[in-house]
Amino acid sequence: MQPLIANIVQHLGGTRLFRLLLVALALQAVLAAPAAAARLALVVGIDAYAHVPRLQKAVNDAGAVAGALTQAGFETVLLTDTDQLQLMEGVTAFAARLRPGDEAVFFFAGHGVEIAGQNYLLPADVPAVTSGQELLLTSRALEIDTLVQELQIRGTRVTLLILDACRDNPFRRPGGRGIGGARGLARVDAPEGSFILFSAGSGQTALDRLANDEAAPNSVFTRTLLPYLSAPGLEVREISQRVRSDVRKLALTVQHDQFPAVYDQLDGSFVLMPSSTAAPPMTTSAPAPAVDPCASARLDWPLVSAVRSAAALDAFAMSHADCPVFAAMAREMRMQIGLPSPQPQPLDPPPAPSLEERVRDFVARIVAEWSSPNAIALPPLASYFAQDMIYYGNRKTRAQVVAEKTAVAKRWPVRDYRIEDGSLFASCAASRCDVSAIIDWQAYAPERNATASGRSSYEVTVEDLQGTLVVTRENGQTIQRN
Repeated sequence: MQPLIANIVQHLGGTRLFRLLLVALALQAVLAAPAAAARLALVVGIDAYAHVPRLQKAVNDAGAVAGALTQAGFETVLLTDTDQLQLMEGVTAFAARLRPGDEAVFFFAGHGVEIAGQNYLLPADVPAVTSGQELLLTSRALEIDTLVQELQIRGTRVTLLILDACRDNPFRRPGGRGIGGARGLARVDAPEGSFILFSAGSGQTALDRLANDEAAPNSVFTRTLLPYLSAPGLEVREISQRVRSDVRKLALTVQHDQFPAVYDQLDGSFVLMPSSTAAPPMTTSAPAPAVDPCASARLDWPLVSAVRSAAALDAFAMSHADCPVFAAMAREMRMQIGLPSPQPQPLDPPPAPSLEERVRDFVARIVAEWSSPNAIALPPLASYFAQDMIYYGNRKTRAQVVAEKTAVAKRWPVRDYRIEDGSLFASCAASRCDVSAIIDWQAYAPERNATASGRSSYEVTVEDLQGTLVVTRENGQTIQRN
């Protein structure tokens, strides 16, 4: 025992003051303990490009990945069809939430391009450019190296990037007067603590589909990735190895070369979906690096000052409040361009949604979740149905209905069900609503290489049982098979 501590014990031992001292020391130890690491994810999918070729499956891919990451315990933010400002604000807000020791995942499905050895992710409003306009393009896109630095500078323990953006270059022109490489993305140098997975290798094109009439709602890469994201206990390297092998085999069935690229600089293991028997999400003996509070502000400031957006300046000043110099610069610029800081206004609480609004949202959610992978779609099924109900003309228990739907889901594991615009109607009385809609649907069974698609009527009765909505009747029929 050290002399000072020994003297304290000798003079104060057993006294009330000594007991209070022990309590104070214990409290100090608790307050000094580091906060538990957070698991955060930002998922982006863009189909609706305004000036370059539109995509068909990127938004579906992002939605499915967001669901899988949420199930794995990540606090997930999903952004779809974002323009440049929305994308940059989303990345800035995501980075601002990160703290030393956190685990960060970023997924992007959309167009990407390589220019002079650097890779860029393209927002929905990226302009159509040609040779000589490289600066215009790079100023309107998100550079992957900058993104990685922005996340790493926060002291994250793990930074995982998954990019399904290796499609044909949307700026190529006949005769070669385009911008960037012909296809795919370039190799990257992953910094320490990061793991980067591209949907295709350097110079390769990632397939959206295996055939033009294919019903699968996700790209070849993402449909292969999804089951592994939901598999308990799989380490990220094992996931990437399986995905690479499966994607290559699928692509070769249509004589296409696609072999996802991996850039690994993790020190230790990282498990996306922990299980009771799995290793801890990350094991490393290295302490979290010291963080310069102004480092990320320096990275963000060139873009924010160029955009000169009120929302961007406010978000910058708030997220970089721990760097007073840059926060003051943002507030000063906001005043210079005549944009006074907004004053909070008292708001009346929004009115409670009507029963019809709740029911319409409830039915739309059921249909949307049915398009998710089985690991996401099947667990909540039982919560949607009454204990006893009428199911296509027959009285059945909830367990029987769930069993039938589970059998269908396993027979057709890849599904895309969408309510036709303007076809959803609800008629409500007391605590009961009758709902009807027309569903456009597609289904795909990879193991059987079988597809089906068509249009069907969909009718349900939904009742409000003490604040909980449940389906008490379901019916419908096929209108058309494609």
